[in-house]
Amino acid sequence: MIALKTGIAAALSHSGTGPRMLIQEIAELAQKARKQGLISLDGSDVKNDFLKKGVQLCVDGLAFEFIKDALSRDRDLFIERHEEGEKIFRAIGDAAPAFGMIGTLVGLVQMLGNMEDPQTIGPAMAIALLTTLYGALISNLIALPIADKLASKHSWNTSSAPW
Repeated sequence: MIALKTGIAAALSHSGTGPRMLIQEIAELAQKARKQGLISLDGSDVKNDFLKKGVQLCVDGLAFEFIKDALSRDRDLFIERHEEGEKIFRAIGDAAPAFGMIGTLVGLVQMLGNMEDPQTIGPAMAIALLTTLYGALISNLIALPIADKLASKHSWNTSSAPW
């Protein structure tokens, strides 16, 4: 259930904060902290939730090791959620066409089982063709794009961890 929620949230959200914008925001916050002290960062308008939590922990005056451990734990849980969601949506994307083909076979069996009644051939053939279409659509328009988006959301985080 968490994977579905994570996948839907990833599909519907668009974070305009890429690595470059995030680095720029960190640099601005660091410059402000150097000039006016850490307490000046309290209430800063930080768009990234992870960075906002880190800034708040710094403003609260907590020890570096505690902040590092807390943010590392949050990062690891974030990545784990996205990896699990990616696996589930990729599995759905891989299985959906097969289930569409099973539906096609069911429709063909219905069609061939009622060959004496010409009025049932059309609806059975429609079921046979639509299930293949639905399997392909679920796979290629929903599940696999969500899996790819989840993978991209955590791929740059794992390759450039600051510690």
